[in-house]
Amino acid sequence: MFAEEFSERVPEFSTMALRGRRDRVFDGLGGPSYGQDQLDGGFRDTLSELSGRCGILILIWSVALGLAYCATECTGQENPQSKDDKPAAEPCRSDPSSNEPCVDPTKIPRFGANSPFDGDQKTPLLKKERRLWANSWIWAKAPEFEVEKWLTDKPDTKGKYVLIEFWATWCGPCRRSIPLLNGLHRKYGDEFIVIGICEEAEEEARKLNEKHPQTPQIEFYSAIDTKKRMKDKLGVWGIPHVIILEPGGHVIWEGFPLQPGYELTDEIAQRILAVGRKLRAKDSDAAVKQDAEKAKAN
Repeated sequence: MFAEEFSERVPEFSTMALRGRRDRVFDGLGGPSYGQDQLDGGFRDTLSELSGRCGILILIWSVALGLAYCATECTGQENPQSKDDKPAAEPCRSDPSSNEPCVDPTKIPRFGANSPFDGDQKTPLLKKERRLWANSWIWAKAPEFEVEKWLTDKPDTKGKYVLIEFWATWCGPCRRSIPLLNGLHRKYGDEFIVIGICEEAEEEARKLNEKHPQTPQIEFYSAIDTKKRMKDKLGVWGIPHVIILEPGGHVIWEGFPLQPGYELTDEIAQRILAVGRKLRAKDSDAAVKQDAEKAKAN
């Protein structure tokens, strides 16, 4: 390209002559000994013009690269909307220990290069592992259930499945979980006891709907514990945090109830209660059989 341009603009410089002086010309670009005593005026003018063109092209290319970088990097800013309007992906606590890479799952190729398979396939989505913002107590006997004061009637939890949520009025995800807990309370009643323990003072807990009018009224059992006794024993550092206890007091479900992909759902409650009913039926049959054997013996 450079050889052709030189030949057209400076006829007296043949391709062979250009090749012979190529090293000296390009070694001297930008230096004080830029071929002034070696090249004639026409060649110097041509080379100067081409250098100016290259400078302009480099400037345009740099601007284009800058705009492309900004288009890909600068669009990742958060939408300045209310935090309460965003999906509750995490509880009310930042997790500085997380080192998850920023990967765009839509840019992961379905198949490798030159694959014989059809490329028009759905892009594989990365599924995050389940995370826990508390110490795990799964299958272990839960700490003693303690509250400071009941804001509703005290429920009878003996022999029942019990859901306990630790929450606060200032926590957006906590408020968003209220409809879920209200629905479980309405549907299953005393078969599945739902309790919310607020870590704030009674006055703050009772002002929930005054401070947040769009939040539904709490219909399930409610209490406060400003000392956070059971919460601290469980090692909870992110709220809302839910544990579900079987009648013997062991934890059979735990976690952030709104975590995408691992949400607490009505289906989970149904399965838990279905297992409980089978166990009760089995115990009842065993008791009947035992009574019958005693009657025979007498």
